[in-house]
Amino acid sequence: MLLKNHIEPLINRTVKPFDRSKAAILLIDMQESFMSGHKEGAIDTIIKNQIRILKDCAEYDIPVFKIEWYDKGNTLKELQTELNEVPRVFSIIKYRNSAFASSALVKALNLLNTKHLVLVGVNTQYCIKDTAESALRRDIEIVTGIDLVSGKWKHDYQEGIDWCRKYFSFFGNTDTVRELLKTS
Repeated sequence: MLLKNHIEPLINRTVKPFDRSKAAILLIDMQESFMSGHKEGAIDTIIKNQIRILKDCAEYDIPVFKIEWYDKGNTLKELQTELNEVPRVFSIIKYRNSAFASSALVKALNLLNTKHLVLVGVNTQYCIKDTAESALRRDIEIVTGIDLVSGKWKHDYQEGIDWCRKYFSFFGNTDTVRELLKTS
């Protein structure tokens, strides 16, 4: 597949209607090594909200890709407990910021005919952003909520959030993302 060199801002492209049957969740870098240095209370908030999304995945059989940086340990126990209830969970180890650097992710998303990704996790300014760019280059729509992602270093985090607002097909909060998952 030929990749686009440039991705268009949201205002310059047509967004595909959200279809839950063609959606997947990417749970990115939710490992203990990445939990320090965030705004106070941010990690507790995103974990609580990610658990709500994972419960929806269990109810609606939405596949979840657990993305872990290769040398940073396992996904947090409270999230792993919820993942155990989801019918389709795929584990991907990554060696670069973008989860799409893994051919296993690309192949699995193609097999599932994935057209929409809900990104949740940490390192918004790097790993979330780079993964989103890779998805958009493959014509996959991106969704997240401001309370489903976090990043370190206020300036870099804000830069990542501003980028998400500009390029994601849907950027809301946990409740609006859950509504999208339920009603599509």
